[in-house]
Amino acid sequence: MVDLAKREADVAIRVSNNPPQDLIGRRVLTMARAAYVNKEYLPRNQSAHKKMPVLRWIVWSDHPSSQQWMKETDFPDTPIGSIIEYPHATLNAIRAGLGMAVLPCFMGDAAAGVYRMPPGSLVLQTDVCVLTHEDMRNTACIRKFTSFIADALLRHRTLVEGKKPKPQP
Repeated sequence: MVDLAKREADVAIRVSNNPPQDLIGRRVLTMARAAYVNKEYLPRNQSAHKKMPVLRWIVWSDHPSSQQWMKETDFPDTPIGSIIEYPHATLNAIRAGLGMAVLPCFMGDAAAGVYRMPPGSLVLQTDVCVLTHEDMRNTACIRKFTSFIADALLRHRTLVEGKKPKPQP
């Protein structure tokens, strides 16, 4: 992450419900996440449930905060199976059938071979903000650029906010 106060950048897109107080800008939309699996883990019916593979979480950290968000999902008792710190590697692990992971909906809903685990509840919803340093707020090129970026994000609002999951196979 760049530091706007040190002038490492003029504009930042931050995914945070508490953006830094020294930056100004606006909340553009909310990024939602959901639990994703490959099709082998999707429940088919009650009789098939006994034959399903054992489901385990793929998490990005073994930090206690991981256990907290897992408790807030529809699957609080699912054990951790793997720790993978990189989103694209996590996506590939889901595709390979290594378990279930929480992904941003814009990533999971757009990716081939992964599906939201029913009931498909959204978790870890976080604001996406376009921010700049207060000294830059009235600069014409900054205003134009932040408006352009906000409009570009809003064109993908349905996907980013997780409002249209792909149908299950």
